[in-house]
Amino acid sequence: MTNPHPEEKLRLFQLLSQHEGWPETLKEAIQVEKDG
Repeated sequence: MTNPHPEEKLRLFQLLSQHEGWPETLKEAIQVEKDG
């Protein structure tokens, strides 16, 4: 397992693009998804 699925990555990037900053909760959510 090197990288998550492209679709997952794209979904995360789209989600981030909707936010102007990087909320801590969003960071944690991404970290959780990375840890799987």
